Amino acid sequence: MQVWDPRVNVQDRFHLMPIITPAYPQQNSTFNTSQSTRAVMVEEFAMGLQIAEDIMLGKAKWDRLFQPPNFFTKYKHYLVILASALTPEDHLEWYGLVESKIRHLIQTLDNNPQIKAVHINPASFSCCDEEYKDKPHSSWFIGVEFKKSENVRIDLTNDINTFVEI
Repeated sequence: MQVWDPRVNVQDRFHLMPIITPAYPQQNSTFNTSQSTRAVMVEEFAMGLQIAEDIMLGKAKWDRLFQPPNFFTKYKHYLVILASALTPEDHLEWYGLVESKIRHLIQTLDNNPQIKAVHINPASFSCCDEEYKDKPHSSWFIGVEFKKSENVRIDLTNDINTFVEI
């Protein structure tokens, strides 16, 4: 079996944030990490370190380290991906397919010159829209931070159409 080794495997050289599994065959468990995802992880690690240091200095309690971040107040703009089907069986299959392809949308958005950062909330949710109330469905939220530009119209149609085609 092939192990992760950037000296031998050219594709391994392009991984942004390699975290190598300890057992044979050693693999990069973060090979799908995008620039934005890496930035989110580094930010969360830094915040966790700061909280841990505050705990060690007696400035904070341990429960502060385990409080979930409030994803829905972090960004001004969000994209919603909604997957619905007619039956629960079809939804289960469709859910898995859509979820596995979201990384392609993140990668496409990451490459958009008008976007500074994208951040997927890993949890899926049910939607409150009446149209989907009685249908099996799931939705995912992607926080989007745009680069600062005055009076610029941002069109994500091509990025979204590429994802839909995938």
